[in-house]
Amino acid sequence: MKEKIGFFLDIILISIVSLAQSLSLIIFNGVKPNFVLAILVVFIFSEKEFWRYLILVLISLISLNYSAFISKEAAFFGLLMLSAFYFKKYLSESIFLHSFLFTLILTTIFYLFIDFRFIFNNFSVFLLELFYNILISLIFGFLYNKNQS
Repeated sequence: MKEKIGFFLDIILISIVSLAQSLSLIIFNGVKPNFVLAILVVFIFSEKEFWRYLILVLISLISLNYSAFISKEAAFFGLLMLSAFYFKKYLSESIFLHSFLFTLILTTIFYLFIDFRFIFNNFSVFLLELFYNILISLIFGFLYNKNQS
């Protein structure tokens, strides 16, 4: 029962964060961090079953892109997050180190695929967003794992 309630709360959290991100409600120093990516990275390590993680990713995509057609950015983001779920089996149990690495790698890959020129033309903005994403992932991972114990 506790597991079902926890999963329901995860669904509510990812819905709220995705909606807030899509409406640009969360901006630090002119940079909009990717809260959804940071939180989904933590969920990669907490969810044991792929279908539950798939539901969280789909809900985030629906909340981020509430239109009839899915954009290439949203489709790539979804595929990137789902494929990252399978790479966790090659890692040890150090959630903080791997949250850091996954957030770093996934953010960079996302920008390289979607608009690689953004990284070069706005390098300081990219680094700041990368820093925020990693910080959010680490803080959320710490708080989330503390509540799970």
